[in-house]
Amino acid sequence: MKFFFEPNSIALVGASQKLLGRNLITNVLMGGKDRIYPVNPNYEEILNIRCYPSVEDIPDDVDIAIILAPAYHTPEILNSCARKGVKGAIIQTGGFAEIGVEGKALQDKCVAIAKKAGMRLWGPNCMGLVDIPKRKFFVFTFPSIFESGVIPGRISMVVQSGALASGFLPELMNHLKIGISKLCSIGNKADIDDCDLLEYLLQDKNTDVVALYMESIPRGRLFLSMVSQASKPIVVLKAGVTDSGARAALSHTASLAGDARLTRGLLEASGAQIAEDFNEMVDYARTLAVAGHLNADSRMGVITFSGGASTLICDLFEKRGIYLAHFSGATLKALSTIFPSWMPPGNPVDLGAAVQTVDGYGPISNRAVEIVLRDPGVDIGLIHFFLLGEVDFDLENLKKTADQIGKVLIFVVVGFQKNVDAFRQKAQKLGLAVFSEIGRAADCVASAIRYRLKNTEIRSLSIQEMLKKEYPTQVGIKHNGPIKIYDEFESKRILSSSGIPVVEEEIVSNLADAKRYAMETGYPVTLKGLPPDTIHKSEKGLVELNLYMENQIEEAFSRIETKLNGKGKILIQRQVKIDYELIAGYLKDDHFGPCVLFGIGGFFAELEPDIAFSLAPLNRDQVDNLMGRIRSQKLFQGFRKMNPLNREITADLLIKLSNLGASRPEIKQIDINPIAVSHGTPIVIDANIIFSAKD
Repeated sequence: MKFFFEPNSIALVGASQKLLGRNLITNVLMGGKDRIYPVNPNYEEILNIRCYPSVEDIPDDVDIAIILAPAYHTPEILNSCARKGVKGAIIQTGGFAEIGVEGKALQDKCVAIAKKAGMRLWGPNCMGLVDIPKRKFFVFTFPSIFESGVIPGRISMVVQSGALASGFLPELMNHLKIGISKLCSIGNKADIDDCDLLEYLLQDKNTDVVALYMESIPRGRLFLSMVSQASKPIVVLKAGVTDSGARAALSHTASLAGDARLTRGLLEASGAQIAEDFNEMVDYARTLAVAGHLNADSRMGVITFSGGASTLICDLFEKRGIYLAHFSGATLKALSTIFPSWMPPGNPVDLGAAVQTVDGYGPISNRAVEIVLRDPGVDIGLIHFFLLGEVDFDLENLKKTADQIGKVLIFVVVGFQKNVDAFRQKAQKLGLAVFSEIGRAADCVASAIRYRLKNTEIRSLSIQEMLKKEYPTQVGIKHNGPIKIYDEFESKRILSSSGIPVVEEEIVSNLADAKRYAMETGYPVTLKGLPPDTIHKSEKGLVELNLYMENQIEEAFSRIETKLNGKGKILIQRQVKIDYELIAGYLKDDHFGPCVLFGIGGFFAELEPDIAFSLAPLNRDQVDNLMGRIRSQKLFQGFRKMNPLNREITADLLIKLSNLGASRPEIKQIDINPIAVSHGTPIVIDANIIFSAKD
């Protein structure tokens, strides 16, 4: 990937005197004129630079070609690049897979040409690449956004949508005033995808945080592996997920997974910080760039000019588990020198009264911030103020002090927009985080703390090394043909053979056998009707619970027989005393491969899902992480005198479930709902396994 970011020579195919072609060459020239070769048979020169009819006519070697030409010309251009020995091409033009079948065929043709030549493709349908510190602007957007001044920074972004990237870039440069290292727009991801760029950016010395806007994750399992092992914070904004697939799902597991829940759950499990929109993605990224070393014990010192604001700050931060520091005696003594005698200082530091006794905000504000930052119990200094005029903060010195003693400095600023924008730009050039809302600041600090709490082994592995370590996942195998649904009894026999504890039960062909089973096992019992190729029995009235007497069994057996109408089986179970119910499941996703679901089961699974996901197969650390992400931890610890959940048996159940599914490619889904927890011990009450019928 290095030759895309640091090319020695560039062919600009489609450069012209017209709008986009002129923008492209103007932008690229900002990095210097050396070894830039416009290619367009309609011009002899562009902007006083010689223009060539084709890539093959360029007299020197060419590292990359940036192609801004009609889509139907692209295969011909790529063939020319291949003959020239070009290492990679950035195809910025649209008209490929995003427009339908014909465009997809054209895109596949381009990929085939590149693959045969050993050439990498970036795009198509993308904006391109921006590297601000190195002044590389390989994009066709309007040059004015760069000419007006950009802020070099430590955040690199990968954006899938070309249109969004071209519209988002001016917002980044002008309104948000965020310091950027690199911005990569990769479009359709025909060849180069997020994994390729993530590998490069994680090793890039100018990148501290990577933020990604993703509409698809084609190599999802590898991507999660890279995120979980990354030594830098990663923020993800995932779009293009819906729950339409969940509405038509056969099993509870598939329904609960949907597209959105599964993707979000796996991203969170990998340690990615999840954003809901572009602004939040930017705010998370810039906070992580300056505060990625915070932890759960980090405490805050607050400086504000408003007593009311200090109360709100405490409320919003404490809701996210971030608390005020207790100032030392030395800190309180130092602060008392800038407060009136009648007002003892504390945390928050309310400078509203103190500034009334001095001439100007600046000196007293700077002194207060430095005192608070030097308190040994303070990890975060938060300064909140109204910017109605100029406040003479010595930002450079305050940032230097914070860095020297390992503290985080954050500003929340409101006031006249012109003044706020000027302050924000000045602060962010120094790498200081500035917010307009207290709640957003609290969210972002909480995100930084979550990143540090990520319990994973950090390693630096290449994509090739990770691929070698990957478990065979059958990623990309789509089972769109006929399926076979194993009924509850058949499914639990398979689970039991894998060592998963299941309830005692028996298939009975007549009423006499049902009565015999109840007498031998003991009351109460449950009767279930098992029609062929059906999962949801309760909705069809095929489950009869709490059968304590022989006549109840007779009546229930008769009702189920009538509803089955000679099609299906009748199952009798020993009824277990249930404290509460869990759900577990397995499914094979097209992008992520084998995955496991775990959470609170029964009807609560659909009413208010409390579930989590993990990649399969699982080891014990992964199971502990999976179980730890369930919100209802009090239930597991022994709620209202119930026995605590036996975590050893539960973990063993989940590991065996994941091994069963991941080892058998013919299994599409395993749905275990409910798992009864009785006296703290889990036991499977109901289950279904869905196979691919062709297997």
